[in-house]
Amino acid sequence: MVEDVLTIVRKTENEAEDIINKAKAESAKILDKADKDTHTLQMKLENDARRRADELIEKAKKQGEKQGAEIIAAEKKKAESLEKKAEKNLDKAVELIVNSVIRIRGD
Repeated sequence: MVEDVLTIVRKTENEAEDIINKAKAESAKILDKADKDTHTLQMKLENDARRRADELIEKAKKQGEKQGAEIIAAEKKKAESLEKKAEKNLDKAVELIVNSVIRIRGD
């Protein structure tokens, strides 16, 4: 009878040890999966952040190009306007120079 009790105790201890070992193994699997999931999520977040940064950079480039084109167009119009004014005044300037030269020679 004592031997039966000892056998039952040993059997129970072995079962408890098996349960503990299985729990440790399952715990290790869960921790490993959590580590892998964390790494995967981190990589995804980094890729998403890079993609978003690239999108923002591209958007900024397009805005810069658009603003640059607008500035160039506005300055071109100003230059054309100044050129037209200069052309209108060219005849007067030539006349003034010719008259100045004639007066200098005539003096």
